[in-house]
Amino acid sequence: MWQSLILQKWKEIFAWIPIEALVHENQEEYYKVLQRADIVRASTEFVEFMLRMIRNVLKEISKAHNRANVGINVVTNEEKVIALLRQNGNMSANMLSVSVGITGRQVQRILAKLKAEGKIIRHGANKNGYWEVI
Repeated sequence: MWQSLILQKWKEIFAWIPIEALVHENQEEYYKVLQRADIVRASTEFVEFMLRMIRNVLKEISKAHNRANVGINVVTNEEKVIALLRQNGNMSANMLSVSVGITGRQVQRILAKLKAEGKIIRHGANKNGYWEVI
């Protein structure tokens, strides 16, 4: 979406934040706010809405990152991913990569390995599903 494109040109971190997923999760409110902005011919409410969603996901990533970093037994990236998924099974691979501080590809490998070992299970589709830690 255009929001992601604009934001990631400004700060690279936004390339990893799932703006499209946020919009999808808040689709009804998104369109209502967009409609109100169109009626009053001012984008302030819409911009504030988008910034609020982005702030909330950044807070979530920050909290998850802090929880993973203060864990006594959290040593490997696999253990960090498991700890993060225990806290929030809805985290995307992109969120995990930002939180753990590794590439998206590394997270994909870790998730595949954890799935193969039966340590995690994916329920639902990529966009609307969640991870269960066994």
